[in-house]
Amino acid sequence: MRELVRGKRALIVALMALAAGVALALGATAQTTATAETPATALPANPPTCTAKALGVSRASNPGLAADCDTLLAIQSTLRVSGWINYDTPSWWDHSYALNWSARTPLRHWRAVTLGGTPQRVVGLDFSDTRESVRVFNARTLQWEASQPFTREWTLRGVIPTQLGRLTALETLDLGGSELTGVVPTQLGALTKLTRLDLGDNRLTGAVPTQLGKLTALTNLDLSNNRLTGELPEALDALTALTRVRVAGNAFTRCAPHGLWGAASHDLATLGLPNCRPTVSYGAPQTTGVVDAQGEYAFFTATGTAITTYEGLRNDVARLTIHEQDTAGTSWAWFYDDVEAGDAFEWRKANDCWVRYVVDEVLADPAATLKSLSLEWMTYAFTGCSGAVPTSVRGSMNWGALPDLGGTSLTVPIRHGPFQVLPDGWTGATAPGETYALPDEAPPYPGPVVYTKDLSVARGFPYWRDPVVPAGWTFRYARSGGYAVSYGYCAGWVNARGVGGVDICGDHLAGTVRADASWLVTGENPGSLLRIVHETRIIAGRPAIILYSPQGLHHHRIVSITVRIYDAVAGSEYTILSGDGTLRGSNIEGMIAIARSLFEE
Repeated sequence: MRELVRGKRALIVALMALAAGVALALGATAQTTATAETPATALPANPPTCTAKALGVSRASNPGLAADCDTLLAIQSTLRVSGWINYDTPSWWDHSYALNWSARTPLRHWRAVTLGGTPQRVVGLDFSDTRESVRVFNARTLQWEASQPFTREWTLRGVIPTQLGRLTALETLDLGGSELTGVVPTQLGALTKLTRLDLGDNRLTGAVPTQLGKLTALTNLDLSNNRLTGELPEALDALTALTRVRVAGNAFTRCAPHGLWGAASHDLATLGLPNCRPTVSYGAPQTTGVVDAQGEYAFFTATGTAITTYEGLRNDVARLTIHEQDTAGTSWAWFYDDVEAGDAFEWRKANDCWVRYVVDEVLADPAATLKSLSLEWMTYAFTGCSGAVPTSVRGSMNWGALPDLGGTSLTVPIRHGPFQVLPDGWTGATAPGETYALPDEAPPYPGPVVYTKDLSVARGFPYWRDPVVPAGWTFRYARSGGYAVSYGYCAGWVNARGVGGVDICGDHLAGTVRADASWLVTGENPGSLLRIVHETRIIAGRPAIILYSPQGLHHHRIVSITVRIYDAVAGSEYTILSGDGTLRGSNIEGMIAIARSLFEE
């Protein structure tokens, strides 16, 4: 029966999670991970205390059990219980029901409570078995009927009491399959002996507290089918004993902690989130190029020369050699063995001094404790560092799902491939612009204009790439040469209604592209403003810039989305401009899919 209840609730919660995800995509601010202690749950002014009759021993002989018993008596009013008979007929009356927790009832008989250990403590609080035999009153015969054929399903309501964190001997806490609301209390992090924590299939909201990372004895964690938001905290990486993880059916963002993926049974793939990578602390890069001690690493140029300047870290890196152990002596061999081509990481000194790289290839290990990676830089911030890298600098390696940059989140200028993105109103230093030479086969001047509606002819234009467009869309035209396109092509596709769907241009990139991260434009209605952002992305392993409105369709003003993606191999830039109404406003994923299709089969 519990599984049937869970199934129905899972569908409802999944729809709520979808709605929450849409809200986040439209620019809603995601709730951050909880770190402050949850405010204590309000309790009765004078809760009863357990007597020797309830404990089975005197309070003085087992103060730990007495404290556990007092805690349960105090919180029972917050764990409201409701029940119903498993027969839906008017002849049966369901009578009031409550937990039998009482100072007059021996603790060993309390429902959902398990005692254990020497001396005894409360080691289990398990509401998973919600079926029991009950006596029912037959309204037709006015008789109490035998209890054997009838069962009652009952569930918890209210909030999770913060005082549960006082039950420090708990090994099992199962509050799943109920109707609990509110947040997951941070105080649960004090239950360090827990091996099973099930809060699934409730109506819990807010973020997962980082304090759950202290529950290192956990083997079973279930937070599924709630209304939880924000990020799954990196602190959950410490839960290395987990064998079963259930967290689907929530609106989590960013990535799923790397350590959770090691559980033998998990549902992380259904979240649609990438695998988080760890942040590893290291010292300064070894400018001598020698890496032979823990916490050491060195960047090299394509010729094998060790890099010694910040400018070199930003522009000249081709290879990284890194020790498996960080500055604290912790081995990250388990992680580095999983690194593969396409993984991204960030070397960071400060908010205004960092570089992001993408792994091209995992090279042969130069020694038993060393890893070697072929790299290319993608993005950097530069206003906070220049010149020689001092030996005293401290750095970190942030791996995995790195946040996109742009809009109001950008506080310092960044260089992203050939694109330079500046915060609004920036008047300080910027990176020097670059001019890119034409490839040998390119003409030194614009060629004649060629216009065609023949796709086979268009495929012969310089830099041409076939896109994958939505079903029913068709090729309309292509042109090459002239002043509009100095070298390359522009082409258009129409949607199923025969109107503009998307335009794509491929051309040689002549120099560094500069843009403000975000700006406001006037809407159609007087006094209305619409924010447009430049946001950095890595698409198909290439740096790209997306222009879109996080506000979506604003005052009936339809805002086109533009994706600019750079191909360093060909020295070309591709610009994709939306025309179809389904690919406008804030629906950037559809445009990203088209941009990706230019480079991936």
